[in-house]
Amino acid sequence: MVYRYSGNSIYQAFNTIEEILSETVWIAGDFNFDESVDILDVIIIVNNVLDGNYNFHSDLNQDYLLNIQDVVLLIGDILEN
Repeated sequence: MVYRYSGNSIYQAFNTIEEILSETVWIAGDFNFDESVDILDVIIIVNNVLDGNYNFHSDLNQDYLLNIQDVVLLIGDILEN
């Protein structure tokens, strides 16, 4: 998502950004933003682990490491739901 603002008020820009974010559906573990957590999200997180690409949103246990533990947590969430 890209938001460009042209104006004089930084507060108006912040308010507009807040409105945009409140309209967006955020689901933990939904890395492709298709509003469901499924095998496609597992593939994305596994690829990030293998490539060594740290992503804050992919770090499900918030240990500042992206590894197999995050993959296991995501699969556990999928199986529980």
